[in-house]
Amino acid sequence: MRGLAITAIALHNFCHLMPGAVRENESDFLAENLKRLAATDCGTWQGVSDLISFFGWYGVPIFIFLTGYGLVAKYEREGAPFAVRGFLQSNWLKLVNLMIPGILAFVISTTVVSLLAGHVGATWSLRYLFQLTMLPDLVFPWYPPVPGVYWYFGVTLQFYVIYALAIRRRPAWWMALMVAGSLALQWSVDPASWWLSWIRHNAIGWMTVLVMGILWGRYPSVRRWPAIVVAMVAPLIFIPSMLDPYTWQLSILAVVVIAYLVARLSLKIPLWRGMWIWLGRMSPFIFAAHPLVRHWILSAVDRPESSFCLIAGYFAAVILAAIAYRYAWRFTSRLLSARICRH
Repeated sequence: MRGLAITAIALHNFCHLMPGAVRENESDFLAENLKRLAATDCGTWQGVSDLISFFGWYGVPIFIFLTGYGLVAKYEREGAPFAVRGFLQSNWLKLVNLMIPGILAFVISTTVVSLLAGHVGATWSLRYLFQLTMLPDLVFPWYPPVPGVYWYFGVTLQFYVIYALAIRRRPAWWMALMVAGSLALQWSVDPASWWLSWIRHNAIGWMTVLVMGILWGRYPSVRRWPAIVVAMVAPLIFIPSMLDPYTWQLSILAVVVIAYLVARLSLKIPLWRGMWIWLGRMSPFIFAAHPLVRHWILSAVDRPESSFCLIAGYFAAVILAAIAYRYAWRFTSRLLSARICRH
């Protein structure tokens, strides 16, 4: 499921920047995007790119679901040691370690481009440093994350805080209250407003799918017939639920079920299974590296147009960059760990 999710996200974040691309309904709901999607010619590469642009972001709720599931699997089912302070500190360091090579590469890239253009990129450097605090999500859109896709690091840290303080060893009705509050808050604002965009850039906008992952982890055994009904209903409601700003919230739950079914089927095909598992294991590095590859390619191509060669070349470059990123991450992690140990 991680492999499916990261592939969708990496391709989406490239395709939605193509000129004239059909934009997604991710952090807000715009009926105009649905109209443009309906007019898409799926028989062209521009049409394929538009479909990736519109639907690819659904990899995000899959990752959030897996975050909730993984926390339960590690700390509740496997019994890993848990102390709130140590848990939050180690996870913050893990996320910072993952960002550092990417931010360094971005600072170098933007500085070089600025110098070649006769400008100074100090402001960008300060924004990158602020990103290491993982606070930009809280002040969005006034001081947005840089690079933009790194907003997910901040919201992931928020999930860890919520799990540690409000979910672990708390009554189940706490989660019910958080889901109800999340939905009520999102339904109470204009679906095309920046208020909804702020909500969706923070954990409060994703409580439904986080709680779904936690419940799936706590109750892995589901009776056969309810499971069959859910498996049949999820694909049927996925598209219709996206057509309304209120039922739109159901689509993120439906896509998790669909991804689970696809993953289960993929396990039966050895080579296919192996590819997705490998991509899943590389997903942290693909996520951290792909904005840099996207930046380089879009800066190098004068007038980018969607084509098989461009999209395939981009994803191949992302894979190579992710492999290199993993080595850079290991190096910076050792340096940071050694410095912390000395202090």
